[in-house]
Amino acid sequence: GDDGTSAAAGGVVVGDTIGELAAKGLDAESYLVGNDSRRFLDASGGLIVTGQTGTNVNDLYLALIR
Repeated sequence: GDDGTSAAAGGVVVGDTIGELAAKGLDAESYLVGNDSRRFLDASGGLIVTGQTGTNVNDLYLALIR
């Protein structure tokens, strides 16, 4: 599902992702330094956008048993 303020749920990077983007003139280190993995992953085709899944790992459930 959505992760934080982005519609993206995560991303996938494989062994040649950085090289392929470097060939297109995109520098992975500049994205890393700029805390901009979303645009890097989007440019690589590795951004995962699932839409709403109906779950939220940030939810906290408590049960009081007496």
